[in-house]
Amino acid sequence: PPPPPIPQPAVTEIPPAPQAVTPQATAEVPELVVRAAALNHLGEQREIHRFKTAQGHISLSPDGRYLLYSGCDPCDERRLYMPMVFEINSGKITAAAEPTQGSFMPRRMTWSGQGFWIDPLVHFGIDGRLDANVQLRQALTPQGWDLVAAEVSPDGRLVVAALDQAGASASAVDLVVASRDGKIISRMPGALPAEHFNRGTAVVFAWSPDSRKLVLCGEHCWLADIGHLEKAAWRQVPDRAVPRDVQWSPDGKHLLIPGTGIVNLDGTVEVPIEGEATWNPAGTAVVTEGRVSEYRLDGSHLDYGDIGSQVILGWLPDGRLVLLGR
Repeated sequence: PPPPPIPQPAVTEIPPAPQAVTPQATAEVPELVVRAAALNHLGEQREIHRFKTAQGHISLSPDGRYLLYSGCDPCDERRLYMPMVFEINSGKITAAAEPTQGSFMPRRMTWSGQGFWIDPLVHFGIDGRLDANVQLRQALTPQGWDLVAAEVSPDGRLVVAALDQAGASASAVDLVVASRDGKIISRMPGALPAEHFNRGTAVVFAWSPDSRKLVLCGEHCWLADIGHLEKAAWRQVPDRAVPRDVQWSPDGKHLLIPGTGIVNLDGTVEVPIEGEATWNPAGTAVVTEGRVSEYRLDGSHLDYGDIGSQVILGWLPDGRLVLLGR
């Protein structure tokens, strides 16, 4: 008989050596940090909250109790907002909403007493309720018109909007004042003449505290009573640079125009100021950003120190500044 087969040694398959995996670089989401500091102790800042955001806006309620964050991620043509409300006293996010589409990313949010207008057509309450005003949207943006900018009045009754005719080559915009229910109160075609407005300049609105007067800025600033919006009623107010923001004093008697200073309603520059600034709660002075200085209406001036690139959001009830930075 043939000899028995010679047993073969077992063959163990050796797995290939693992390839070195190069970790993928992960882009860190930038953070915006909100801090508080006393005006005369700017170096002693207390952190309030950190917001992770790709792009967004943060506003402080006038009473200093709530922060609203309204941002987008990803920030694309869908314009999806993800609003949330942070209560400063409790240190907690008390309301948040699913992403919602807005008409445009506003430069600031307007406090309503019950929440924020994160967009003149979208209201987000501190209870988390999100309301979109479809009727107003349809009234403000008829076919063939685009919404360039809009602002809700402090009393919440009116909306002023700048409309641009889609595809038109003209430089001027139409100004529309409407009620919250979508009723058009007045419309002013070509609100700013071509020589005072161009498409590269942002339209800036600022309502007076009593909702009776309105400042409109393109390349220059104009003031009018809300009841008289015809062209002849607009008065130009001084400005040294293209304004990015305008603030009324709490009593409605002065304007703060960045780069120009404190301006009376008759057009007189009362206190010249360089750079960005904000009113103190009493309306007796403005405080500048960067190198923090207080310029008072009585002509006096105090210097407090440097906050670097941080911006001033407002004030806490105890008188501390609320700062926003990285």
